[in-house]
Amino acid sequence: MKEKWKKLIINLDDVGINDGSVIAAKELLGSDLIKGASVIVPGAEAEEFLRWTSGRPELDIGLHSAVTCEWKRHRWRAAGRLEDAKSFTAEDGCMVFGGEEDLLKIDCQEYEQETLAQIKKMVAAGSFPGHLDNHMWTVRASEAMLETYIRLADGYDLIPHIPAWMLFSEGRKELAEKSRWPVIRGQWFVTGPEKEKYETKKQKLKELLLHLPEGLHVLTIHASADTETAREMIPELSDRVEEYQLLMDEEIQEIIRNMGSVITSFRQIREEGW
Repeated sequence: MKEKWKKLIINLDDVGINDGSVIAAKELLGSDLIKGASVIVPGAEAEEFLRWTSGRPELDIGLHSAVTCEWKRHRWRAAGRLEDAKSFTAEDGCMVFGGEEDLLKIDCQEYEQETLAQIKKMVAAGSFPGHLDNHMWTVRASEAMLETYIRLADGYDLIPHIPAWMLFSEGRKELAEKSRWPVIRGQWFVTGPEKEKYETKKQKLKELLLHLPEGLHVLTIHASADTETAREMIPELSDRVEEYQLLMDEEIQEIIRNMGSVITSFRQIREEGW
């Protein structure tokens, strides 16, 4: 890696779960400043969003592979066959909540089959994935899950989103080294575990953008418009609405614009190298 090399991927997360996520994604991706998003294919609005992206090959639309659902008010079913999803679906056929106990029960082969089914659905909608990541960091559950995840990505020539914090054992580090793609040095979020005011979030985001450390970083954005469907689904929707507002903020957009080639995407790294 080149000395003082720094790159930032700004990626919209959880797109397709409801209409609010799609409204926000369309506007942010249409601004030409944000280049990438990750789609939850089983989500209610995923197909509509994928149809919109199918005529926009310049975008980096990845698969946010999901075998869990964190929202009890709205849960989705597997994209593949139910008989291939028994380790991560409840009696009603919907995906499990995604607590630690749930993650440990997920069968690697079933995870692989479901991820393949979700990739096929993306392709059928006219949008081939540009990268692969995983909802709620499912693949952190075991080395076997991480190995399956990396192998799937390599098989489809996709960059797997692997943050450095996930490689907390020698076995995990060896798996990441076998992949030909870079590990994400810094994984950043706008909203933290503590409730913060909009201006505080904005100041922290400005500091990150203006003083980005060396290496490859990902800024994950959970953006949503304020819609009735989104409010019914997500109790903490106000945080997502604020993240949407932050990325539409003129001052933030000007900083991103001035960062020039520092801003990249998973697809761009795959095509141009790193």
